[in-house]
Amino acid sequence: MMEGVAGNNEILDQSVDASMELYARSTTGVRLTGMINRERLSDALQDPRTITGKTAEGNDIALFVPIEYADGAGYDTRRCSREILPPDNEAGTMVYMSSGGVLQYITDESYAEITERIKSQGSGYIFSSVRANEDPLYSSQTELDKILSDAGLKGEAVPLLDSEAQPGNEEASISLYGLDIPKENEGLPPVPWRDSYKAYEKNVQEGKYTVDTENGTVLLRGPDISDEQAEEMWAIYQDRFQWLGKNHPVSMEDTKDEFFAVLKSPDAICSVRFKEGKPVCFMDLVGSSDSLYWLNSAFLNDRQQMSVAPNQQFVFFPGIVAGEQGANYSAEVIGLAANAAFDSGGAYKIIFENTNRSEGYIPRIVRDSILAVGRGEVGTPEPIDKTYYRCTRFSTV
Repeated sequence: MMEGVAGNNEILDQSVDASMELYARSTTGVRLTGMINRERLSDALQDPRTITGKTAEGNDIALFVPIEYADGAGYDTRRCSREILPPDNEAGTMVYMSSGGVLQYITDESYAEITERIKSQGSGYIFSSVRANEDPLYSSQTELDKILSDAGLKGEAVPLLDSEAQPGNEEASISLYGLDIPKENEGLPPVPWRDSYKAYEKNVQEGKYTVDTENGTVLLRGPDISDEQAEEMWAIYQDRFQWLGKNHPVSMEDTKDEFFAVLKSPDAICSVRFKEGKPVCFMDLVGSSDSLYWLNSAFLNDRQQMSVAPNQQFVFFPGIVAGEQGANYSAEVIGLAANAAFDSGGAYKIIFENTNRSEGYIPRIVRDSILAVGRGEVGTPEPIDKTYYRCTRFSTV
């Protein structure tokens, strides 16, 4: 807990700001590391079990957070403490907030206090994340190993494996993939994603597409999605992504408010299959990083790291979701969105995340569904960035 935080909102707010700024600054990958929810970070900083580090500027940075607050960093706290780990370990389980490189901003005196705090706990579990191909010198795993060693403790890896993932890819991870649509885009004009809806409207007026919200597939702009439709889509989304997150420490689903913020954002276009007037399958595509609160906007807007050509616009989709009645409509839903992209005449980099489980089938489904519309070649989905999730059991030597 920060010294002097009780009753001092100014100090608390300052440390929340400093922590989130340092998390963002040290994040080199596409997924933000550390607490991304201000309210939960504030709660954690006021808990005496939270281990903080002090910077030269005098700011307290939350480094080790009790697992119960880790939902503010994207973790599924129930799954971590009750399914992944043995029972009755919640009290001794923490999450290391660093993505690597944070310790260089912590004073030597404060670092000594951190190791003493860890040592006094004696044993427990620590969840952490590490970017693939990260410089070992600044890796979060290197930092964590050093802290435990300096505290006189030993660390032992607890494998986080998913038996339903493809062989060789069982370790818990989340990857960002991208593919070009169309494959050859040199000379094409830069067309904002939201303008693809204009091409769709034009083709509706000319009779190329029909708008059937009873038993058909349509495109809807985010702001045009009704509250009733959003609620029905939320119900499908919540059920499907809970299944996908099994055996993974990170939560696969947003909260309801977060889901609505992305779904109904100004830059969102949603391809939806309706059956008897109800949405049964959908995918949301967003052409801006503004509502993608869990992703590193600096990475997304770095054209070199993202392999985005000067004339391309990136379009992100959180996933394609189908309920029990919509299982056979994913290709149709993806196909309509692909047609809108081709109709616009623009060049796009379609990006999407995969867990180590969905990595085995989602990239293939996306590409095959786009090719099936017969509008031309598209690029092969390629991994852009990857984050592994790990757990370390620590104890006295």
